[in-house]
Amino acid sequence: MNKIFINKKGFATYVGVLIPFGSYYENSKVKGVAHFIEHMMFKATKNRTKKEINNTIEAVGGDLNAYTCEEQTFYHAIVANQYKDMAIDVIQDIALNPTFPAKEIDKEREVIVQELKMYEDNPSALVGELYNKIYYPKESGFHLPVIGTKETLYKINREVLKNYHKINYQNPTLIVIGDVKNKINKEEILMETTSNLVYKPKQSEYLEKRKIEQAHMIIGHDVYLPQYSKIDTILLLNLLKLLLNGMSGRLFGKIREENNLVYGIHFNYTVWSGGMITWYVNLGLDKAKIYKARKLIEQEMTKNVLKKELEETIIKTIGTNALESEDINTISELIVDCTRKQIDYRPLYHDFEKELRRVSGNLNEFIKALNFKENLMVGIVPK
Repeated sequence: MNKIFINKKGFATYVGVLIPFGSYYENSKVKGVAHFIEHMMFKATKNRTKKEINNTIEAVGGDLNAYTCEEQTFYHAIVANQYKDMAIDVIQDIALNPTFPAKEIDKEREVIVQELKMYEDNPSALVGELYNKIYYPKESGFHLPVIGTKETLYKINREVLKNYHKINYQNPTLIVIGDVKNKINKEEILMETTSNLVYKPKQSEYLEKRKIEQAHMIIGHDVYLPQYSKIDTILLLNLLKLLLNGMSGRLFGKIREENNLVYGIHFNYTVWSGGMITWYVNLGLDKAKIYKARKLIEQEMTKNVLKKELEETIIKTIGTNALESEDINTISELIVDCTRKQIDYRPLYHDFEKELRRVSGNLNEFIKALNFKENLMVGIVPK
């Protein structure tokens, strides 16, 4: 097993097991199997019952959870330092020794169906799924939701769950942050990374929905920029995110404060392990003002960054990173993200300010390469 141990002073230790398997790697006929496996890991292992899994961490005041996304599944717990060895044992047991009890599978499927309905009833969550369905072709691995659909969930049985686990849980990485000595032991190669699929945006599309008062919109696109290293890409996107977001950011200032079009607006991105960048802007507003907002967003995102504004953004980004570095959960997100992308986390953790200043002069060139005017707009609007 790969191991990454990071010493961080404090009273808590964070323990996780990263599995380089998510919904991108599934057969579309059983879409949602990675997420289904995640649910089933808490039902029983070779060493613990469902009750023992749930109680062991919480009995000492800790927190136990997991998540699945397109490229990975991550099981994690946080406990007081004196319980770290127990937490390591529990997390590894959950990830590597499930028994998939038959009586639990149909019951858990119904739980996941309710989770699916919960997302479908939330237009701000549903618009992301709609965007993927419109933007990506069926064979891409991104077309259907991570959680699957009602149709695919009922095709997943115990044999499917066991086979996918056996095949895809072969390269785990144990990540421990807290009361441990620094150590990195990564000998195995992680799963093949996602392809650099870049699609031309289609025509804007909307889904009408009753009983909502506001249009929920996503504007986004994919781009592949191999001329930038993954570390440089992440640093430049960090700068761009802080340039655009927050009450002092460009988008909030122009779209909300000057034009009063939205309550909130946010730019975000994903850098996939293969290097592809997905960027997107989320906002909610009156449906009659959608196109005005889109025009203003494009203007703010493509404007040249002057020297003074760049320095202000650098300081803002460094300060934000310093605060986030105090949070053990945020550190774990960085380590998981870097590990999955097969890049060294240390320049982004120990040398963040130095590395950020090194690349900051390339921000305007990077913004032009992202080509923000090439985008797709998708929305869920009031009927």
